[in-house]
Amino acid sequence: MNDLSKRIAALSPEQQALLKRRISQKQVQQPKSWTIPKRDLSKQNHLVVSFEQQGMWFQHQLGTTSAVSNNVSISLKITGNLNVDALEQSIREIIQRHEILRTNYQTTTGELTQIIIPPRNWTLRMIDLQMYQIPEREREINRIASVQACQPFDLAIDSLLLRTTLVQSDVCEFVLILTIHHIAMDAWSLGILFGELNVLYAAFSTGKPSPLEPLPIQYADFAVWQQQHLQGKALENDLDYWKRQLANSPDLLPLTSDRHRPSIQSFKGKTLSFLMPKTLTASLKSLSEQNEATLFMVLLAALQTLLFRYTGQNDIVVGSPIANRHQPEIENLIGCFINTLVLRTDLSGNPSFRNLLKRVRETVLGALAHQSLPFEKLIVEFELGQSLTYAPLFQVMLILQNAFSTKSIELSGLKVEYERINNQTSDLDLTMHLVEGDTGLIGKLEYNTDLFDESRMNRMLGHFQTLLAAIVENPDCTISALPILTLTEQEQLATWNQTSSIDLAKLTIPELAGRELPIGKSICKFSTYILDPCLQPTPIGIPGELYIGGLDAAIYKTGDRALYSSGGTIQFLGRIDHQVKIHGFYIQLEEIEAILTQHPQVQETVVIDRIDREELAGYKRLIAYIVPILGYTLNSRNLRRFLEKRLPKYMIPTEFILLKSLPIDENGRVNRHSLPLAESISLDLAIDFIAPRTTTEREIAQIFMEVLEINQVGIDDDFFELGGHFLLGNKLVNRLLIVFQVKITIVDLFQSPTVAGLAERIEQLQNLTASDSIYSNPK
Repeated sequence: MNDLSKRIAALSPEQQALLKRRISQKQVQQPKSWTIPKRDLSKQNHLVVSFEQQGMWFQHQLGTTSAVSNNVSISLKITGNLNVDALEQSIREIIQRHEILRTNYQTTTGELTQIIIPPRNWTLRMIDLQMYQIPEREREINRIASVQACQPFDLAIDSLLLRTTLVQSDVCEFVLILTIHHIAMDAWSLGILFGELNVLYAAFSTGKPSPLEPLPIQYADFAVWQQQHLQGKALENDLDYWKRQLANSPDLLPLTSDRHRPSIQSFKGKTLSFLMPKTLTASLKSLSEQNEATLFMVLLAALQTLLFRYTGQNDIVVGSPIANRHQPEIENLIGCFINTLVLRTDLSGNPSFRNLLKRVRETVLGALAHQSLPFEKLIVEFELGQSLTYAPLFQVMLILQNAFSTKSIELSGLKVEYERINNQTSDLDLTMHLVEGDTGLIGKLEYNTDLFDESRMNRMLGHFQTLLAAIVENPDCTISALPILTLTEQEQLATWNQTSSIDLAKLTIPELAGRELPIGKSICKFSTYILDPCLQPTPIGIPGELYIGGLDAAIYKTGDRALYSSGGTIQFLGRIDHQVKIHGFYIQLEEIEAILTQHPQVQETVVIDRIDREELAGYKRLIAYIVPILGYTLNSRNLRRFLEKRLPKYMIPTEFILLKSLPIDENGRVNRHSLPLAESISLDLAIDFIAPRTTTEREIAQIFMEVLEINQVGIDDDFFELGGHFLLGNKLVNRLLIVFQVKITIVDLFQSPTVAGLAERIEQLQNLTASDSIYSNPK
């Protein structure tokens, strides 16, 4: 066996699959023989959509902010003698070339379809600000850009998913503002857009025709091909891989937040910019080369290390988009082709960073070898996407941008400066976006403002850069020992422990009464420490265990879970012994109890964890013991739905036990050891089948059965528990719209997933419609 054969044999199955795929792609030298056929051009209406379009459309339906979050908005500052007519003609030609920019989306048939709109006489919107004073011009340009960026598209009506405004601020100064919906555009497409704009402008400004060759196919051809292609063994192989890779994957990354997570994700967000020094970027690249990895792999391993240190969870899942343009005929096509890879890494065993990088490398290569499966298809197959509270599979994304460079933006004879317009949204909890520039890595941290304050995110950026510097200095250090605290934070924690005492003999009573004694801070001669499980100091705002020490005294382990607030106050979060680990998540049982007591029919409750050692080989489950308010009857399904709107899935008890009262010990506390075993109690919490009672319920039940292809549905049966997912949810809502002629939404389905709940919601909407009709047409 030669050296090359040995090296190939040493590769993992995933790496060998990736190598074979790359070789096969290199062997394709048929530029005129396209693997994706053109569709019948006589069919322009109600064409199938791609999985990527389905996912974008679904998110668009979740509300105004979610719709705006998919707006891609940029501005080009143009300096020079701009030929406005040539610019307008160039953009018009791009709209003519790419059908996806003039496509809208309908559900009139009960299925989501796309309709190609014929080209129209488009004109460039122009605004002249030359009469404004110079300071006012800048403010007005920013206002115009912000208004355009934050205006949602109507995917069902808008004949063009591209908005353009040319603002002239001086004789030779212009700003071109472009807003495109993500359903028609990805990062790769931006490069195509500006490349074609440059070529067309150069031609049209000199009176020449377009030099661009006709496109071999359109995006709709790709959508048709994708739906037909994702079948058979290729799909099965990828599905098998992802089922193994994501088995028992955690639902939610338990990042400490400044506010409770809302029941419906709002997509409100902000962005912080940062710059990594060129020397640090070069060192990271060198480290990646030394370990046969890529810069992306190093950054991913570092981010997952930081998330591990923040949460104490060693099963970390991060998402990352890829271009997903494997066929040569779609390389020059505008459209949303991106796929999202789910990168799950095991950080258990406290490995060195270098060893962790090896794990991450295997994870990334395996994901790339099975990247053909669309993320939206993965969600369907895993029956995920049943909650609007947080994104499925991952809530943190890492993007290392290299598909589009702002250096490629040119217009003949003009100076062009590119800027991305922030629309104040965030698709996920956190998105780390990095681009390699001349001065190092240029970064943006996009975060959900419903969850996090700006101060916390600024600290996180400091921790990330501190961690990266430590990694390049000592990659063989274990991940638990790598420093993450900034120097400023170290000094702050030390200052908070520099306590002083009050000498009562030197103070009069009025002077003493004029001071407030600090509450929740270190007192004289004692120091407090909040440490993680590896006895490393936790950053400000990150939970750990509280330790207390003093002069010539050992450090005392309190067993209390706490964190330092930004003001130095210690916040008590509960007892460590009431914290349990379920499916890799640390859970504070009091949090579940607090939510359960908010139920209007619950008087008292206590939640415990229990291990089934015999039947399920150590499987740990949560059991809720509940004392209902006298006169009320509770059932497990309603309790579970109540909690699902307020807690992540991993915090939902698997069993609910009704008691007349909770056992109390001699100190007046709940005696958890005296709670009866679930197996010893004969309490019927099951729900009997209840057939539809009204015409509305019967029609909804019939639609349930047709969409889910089942034979029986009761009024309390949950759409998602019956096998529904977000794609079938879209189909169900479309059918309800057609039958009942009310503006019911996908959000209504998630909030009321039963026949009875939907019937009540539809009747509410019908009553509102009737009321509006009376007031708009008084007799």
